[in-house]
Amino acid sequence: MTFAFFPVRAFRLFRALALVAVMPTAFPPLPAQADGPERPTRQNVLVIEPENFSLLGPWSSRRGGFIQTSGRSGVAFGGFEVPTDGVWHVWTLTRDFAKNAPGSRNFRIKINDTPATSLSGTHGKEGWHWERVLTLPLAAGQHILEIEDIGKVYARLDAVLLTTTGLDPNTPALGKGDAAFRRRHAAKLFTEPARIYAGTRVPEAAASPDVSPDTPPAAILKNPDTALSFRVVRAADGSPRIHREASLPSVASAIPLGVEPLLVLHSSKKPRMDNSGFYPMWESAIPAQWRLGDRVFSPPADFRDPYASGILRRLHPVAARQTAPDSVAVTYRETSLPADLPEGLDGLSRPLEATLTWTLPPRGHAARLDVSFRAPQAAWYSLAFGAGRILATNEIHAVQLPPLFQFRRVVDTPLMVMSSQTPHPLALVETRLPGTPTSVTTGVISSADVLLPSGASGRPDWARNDNAAYGFTLTASDGNVQPVIFTPLMGFADSFVPDGGALKRSWWTITSPGSWADAMREADVSLLGLRDYREPWKTSLTDQALNIIELMRDDEASGWDARLKGPLNIEGPDMVTHASPLTLFSAARLTRDEDFFRRRALPALEFLLTRPSFHFSLKASGSHYLGKDDAALNFERRPYSPVVWQGLDDQLGAGLNPWLASTYAFPDGRPLKVRYHPKRAAEWSDLLALHRRSPSEALLAEIRAAADVWIVEKFAPDQTRHPGTGPFYNAGEFYPWWWDLLDLYELTGEPRYRDAAVRGAEFTVAGLWVTPSIPAPGDQITLYPGNKAGGTHHTWYLPDGTVGRRGWPRPSRPQSGSWQTQTFSIPQKDIPAWVVSPVGLGLEQPSTYVRAGGSGGYYSNILLSTWAANLLRLHGATGDDYWRIFARNTIIGRGASYPGYYLAGYLDLMHDPDYTRRGPDLTSFYWHHIPVHLGMVLDYLFTDIEVRTGGAIRFPWSKQQGYVWFSMRTYGGAPGQVLDDPDCWPWLDRTAFRVSTPNVDYLGARSRDKFHLILLNQAQADVTAPVRIDASAVGLTSRWVRLTTADGASSITLDANGQAAVALPKNAWAVLTFDAKPADFWPKVSPLPDKTGPLRHALGQPCGDMMAFRTRTPFGKDSLYIALSGKPDDGTRVELLLEGDSSASRIVEKYPYELSVYPWPVEKTASFRLKITTPDGKKTMTDPFSLPGGSAR
Repeated sequence: MTFAFFPVRAFRLFRALALVAVMPTAFPPLPAQADGPERPTRQNVLVIEPENFSLLGPWSSRRGGFIQTSGRSGVAFGGFEVPTDGVWHVWTLTRDFAKNAPGSRNFRIKINDTPATSLSGTHGKEGWHWERVLTLPLAAGQHILEIEDIGKVYARLDAVLLTTTGLDPNTPALGKGDAAFRRRHAAKLFTEPARIYAGTRVPEAAASPDVSPDTPPAAILKNPDTALSFRVVRAADGSPRIHREASLPSVASAIPLGVEPLLVLHSSKKPRMDNSGFYPMWESAIPAQWRLGDRVFSPPADFRDPYASGILRRLHPVAARQTAPDSVAVTYRETSLPADLPEGLDGLSRPLEATLTWTLPPRGHAARLDVSFRAPQAAWYSLAFGAGRILATNEIHAVQLPPLFQFRRVVDTPLMVMSSQTPHPLALVETRLPGTPTSVTTGVISSADVLLPSGASGRPDWARNDNAAYGFTLTASDGNVQPVIFTPLMGFADSFVPDGGALKRSWWTITSPGSWADAMREADVSLLGLRDYREPWKTSLTDQALNIIELMRDDEASGWDARLKGPLNIEGPDMVTHASPLTLFSAARLTRDEDFFRRRALPALEFLLTRPSFHFSLKASGSHYLGKDDAALNFERRPYSPVVWQGLDDQLGAGLNPWLASTYAFPDGRPLKVRYHPKRAAEWSDLLALHRRSPSEALLAEIRAAADVWIVEKFAPDQTRHPGTGPFYNAGEFYPWWWDLLDLYELTGEPRYRDAAVRGAEFTVAGLWVTPSIPAPGDQITLYPGNKAGGTHHTWYLPDGTVGRRGWPRPSRPQSGSWQTQTFSIPQKDIPAWVVSPVGLGLEQPSTYVRAGGSGGYYSNILLSTWAANLLRLHGATGDDYWRIFARNTIIGRGASYPGYYLAGYLDLMHDPDYTRRGPDLTSFYWHHIPVHLGMVLDYLFTDIEVRTGGAIRFPWSKQQGYVWFSMRTYGGAPGQVLDDPDCWPWLDRTAFRVSTPNVDYLGARSRDKFHLILLNQAQADVTAPVRIDASAVGLTSRWVRLTTADGASSITLDANGQAAVALPKNAWAVLTFDAKPADFWPKVSPLPDKTGPLRHALGQPCGDMMAFRTRTPFGKDSLYIALSGKPDDGTRVELLLEGDSSASRIVEKYPYELSVYPWPVEKTASFRLKITTPDGKKTMTDPFSLPGGSAR
């Protein structure tokens, strides 16, 4: 989860810019006003908000209303109007980092070709600050502002202010810029820039085809699902062209696809490709021209434009010939040479030709294209083909080029996504038939081999920045919309073709009825070979969960900080982060481990009661996660919503602590208002939590109404603003946060919520990899060739406070966020290739996908797939196996314990249960992700049980969500149903009961007089599950067992050692039911009295306020927690004096001042005082306080 800022390689011709000294520029003093500063008016002060520019180039608009560069070459620009003539002073509002390479995140603005006399982003102050960078005369009227990244280190610009007055916008009254002031003085932006295209970038016009019965097509391909007709039309000069159309059984009329040219790019010199960021770039001397209002100007070329990666040639389809019933050969020819074709090209100075052979399979809507092009001279080449008509943006209904482009998010500048960067190697455009709601989708799809052969780069065939076989864009050469495929990519080794050599490439094109998601599914299953291929490898999900819990018991191994009460975050010094606190309670409940509850769950509760953020440290400096007020205890601000507080109430025992609901979750019977991320969970999610606690028809009606409005808004197709490459893919920025829709569907049974969940899941799986080709069952792969493994990775904070990576040598110059390269000696081995396949994995955010793997060029998937259980639940709700395939492929067989986070290469180290303890860390150990990973595994396990058994086995759940995209159901707080037994507590253990095969997941469940062992076969074949039961630990009264499966019930008997073998067909489940001694699985505990709520008392400075909490726990004991909000001087001593129990007294002598007592008898009132001793010896004793015990009954 990387937010650090890394320099990105730039082209050599720009490197000199990085050497420009960042020197302060002396400006003449601001004009003095005879009668004081001139009052700001709309005539003398203008504020430009650059996030409103339509052409941001390499910059992107970020949440918070600023723009940030991606570290790539290019400019953002827009037009603005000045109301009066005058000499204008120009200020930029930029962010700098005083202790982290200050001044390096710099850029330069330019107005009407006049560059600023000093760089922006060099003020050296921490945070946002206005810088005066330019003074120039401007006439009333229209002007152009350009913003060019110079430092290539993630510069940030919030606003540009122009004034003819002596106004200093850094005055305290304005600060970062009062929002009302900025709105009042907002500059008028004019006319969106229009790109000017010419020459071969402009498609030629052709006549409409003659579709009369007397004019049959030149060729036709047909199967039961589609027919493709190739018709002759005429260009303006009368020469022939081939026009393609598709006929679909479900669509009344033929769909015109137009004259589809083949574009050829070539370069006599090897193209210089920069593939260090998400969009590849090519050095280009061809400037782009833009029209802005009545002005035409040529900013620096946008190097991301793939059509400018070489000399562009346009070949037209001029003839079609039927070569077989299922194939058509189309001849492509250049009918005229480009007017600007350079001299001295030898064979390339003549018209180019190629042949595309179309093949239509027996079924489906996709046709295969095989191109043959013979190079007239040695050069570097790339072919580009756009499927279907070129469309204006108002003609499209939706697009899909994962992971970046969806809804109607298209860009004017052509941007390429390489096949090694996209989870699904395709580009799709969905349109609606005129005047109807009927959708048709057209697109291009790569062949299944999206990466170059491994020998091409001499490296393993893992997705990298140098081994893509294809590239995709949604922008045609003239700036309109069209799905386009490129192959090979200019600058890669396979793009060089010798004189007379053949360039042969293949791809698919599709025109199908329905949405982009329907077309993507067909491509996944029929063309790319998607299937359920995974099974456990050495460890079942059950044992993985137990191994993670065992890891979490170890402070050092799991990165737990007892003083700060949470798991450490590697990206900040001495900082903890609670990303899934409910999982700590769930683990304690499921294992019945009171010590784990005391050491992990109770500190998490205390953290939530007193910390203002998900993150906490004793100092805010040094971490971009923490604001200035986040390094102090706070009794008002709460990061988590009522969803989590309701879950805490459940995990502690629903209703045992009335104050949790009345104060923290639902004061006055309504959800507590918290600050929401606008793109994440909807506010009606809190209402669902309230309904889980207090169901009512009126509340459910309110939830329905709110959800109905939310669905219309969030799934509206007319979303055009692109999030950029920075946001998390699954956290609501790219597509709606749909997880709660399944909860609502299960609650109401109303199909519209299930259907909306399907629409959300389509975006989720668009971000899950389906390539490279899934290995065949017998395929092997060699890992760690030459007994070596390693790479270049970031160094982060370790649990001991040093910087490095677990299992690595200490870096010579330790600095968090820097790179370290290391090679390790790891024995070479051969294993089944499917074990290490990335198919099914997702990404964190586009930017970290291409950078987190290190400078070696490897791309990084992530192993934290919290969407897995939601996809499996959707399979249960729809019966659609497509969702189950993705759910299994993303989680099954991915590790023996916590496996780390980023995966950038073929590794099996994570299948060792001790990998996280020993390293070497090649997958980025994020300590605060360990509980999240456990929660993900448990959610999947419980969901799989419920879905497979059709709800015959199900357990109540609460919900953990609120931190990024992590949304999981948590279990263990209440008993559930196992077949005909309605009161069963779920149980995780491997000493009381065990299944000795990794292929079978298992879960225990105990009711008063029954013990159930639930089994799930996760293998790709039939298996036998060796079961062992410790009769005394479980409390069995007999070795006789009722065995229940989907086929019915039978009986078996344990042998004298408590063992039995259970046969399980593929995908099968079974339940072993035993008679057991009557016993209560959990103590019977009464709720706290209503009056026993949190106590708050003002102690005065420097101690601030005191809060005291009494919490009833499911272990039949209470806990006490007292915290002070103030920060007394070091050496202040605070002593807790408990009446009648001196052994329970506690002392704390440094911040944070908090004291905990566990256990405390449930019936005993906790009467206490605080004795405070200051460093100078002054003692203060507080009045007595009381937290009553007993019960409400």
